[in-house]
Amino acid sequence: MNEPLVSVCIITFNHAKYIRNAIDGVLIQKTNFPFKIIIADDCSTDGTREIILEYKKKYPDIVTLILQEKNVGVNQNWIDMVSAPKSKYLAFCDGDDYWTAPYKLQKQVEFLENNPDYAICYHPVEYLYEDPEPKRVFNENLIEGNTIYTADLIRNNYISTCSCVLRRECIGKIPIWFKETVPLDLPLLIMASFGKKIFRINEKMSVYRVHNESIWGTKKYTYYVINTLNMFSNLEKRTPPTYLQLVKDKIFDLNLELYKAYLFDNSIISALKTVPRIYSCGNHQSMKNYLMATKIIAVSFIRKFIKKRAVPTILL
Repeated sequence: MNEPLVSVCIITFNHAKYIRNAIDGVLIQKTNFPFKIIIADDCSTDGTREIILEYKKKYPDIVTLILQEKNVGVNQNWIDMVSAPKSKYLAFCDGDDYWTAPYKLQKQVEFLENNPDYAICYHPVEYLYEDPEPKRVFNENLIEGNTIYTADLIRNNYISTCSCVLRRECIGKIPIWFKETVPLDLPLLIMASFGKKIFRINEKMSVYRVHNESIWGTKKYTYYVINTLNMFSNLEKRTPPTYLQLVKDKIFDLNLELYKAYLFDNSIISALKTVPRIYSCGNHQSMKNYLMATKIIAVSFIRKFIKKRAVPTILL
């Protein structure tokens, strides 16, 4: 059997409440090309595995399962999933998200087929906040124009994983540090975009769930900043010279953001430990950044300890 044009990758762990929506959102796709669904289950214990086995039995020519025999963690499960397909394009939908438009895949793949200078095609999504009660928020376009570039993606992540389709050839071999990094989708998208462009279709075609059972749902803000900082530090080793300064600037910004996050949480010692890293993280673009950092550090300490005012987090 020939490899389908597109592989839709669904990663899951204990998503019994959501996984049918994720799979059904792919199965409703109307395309003039073949696609398959790869579902990687990290040894779920809540009935998720039984559900995906049911879909495999019903759609044996479309659904491929990666069934971990023990819990290997989200990173290894994700690497196994992304490394499996040989198709020209990869699409993504986490097990707790879902697609809503039947021509989503057709429109995105058709654009990429006709525009080889683009590596990624994505679209806005609807955010569904489920805790404590459902609330829908439309993710407005965060940047002008339909085309964005690697530099835009390094500065801010404009792409929800459940919205993107990318060329598999653009990601190359998954680096070893992906086994420890979080998030996983952003560095993959950045590396895929090196030397190419990214296109946004201005249609809402999927839903991203936000709930307490997600990877980030129960984590503190400092956890997010630390992991994003570590991810960009690893990404720096794989970044071409064209984008290297942008990555260094991001590392500088994240170190400064981590200082403010620690201070906001009253983790004074941890905040002070970040100060040397702010000044030694390799950002030599201009003294303006260092003067800005000095001002922020000084003012935040004055507000924290003299005026007793909390310091809000900015950036990112």
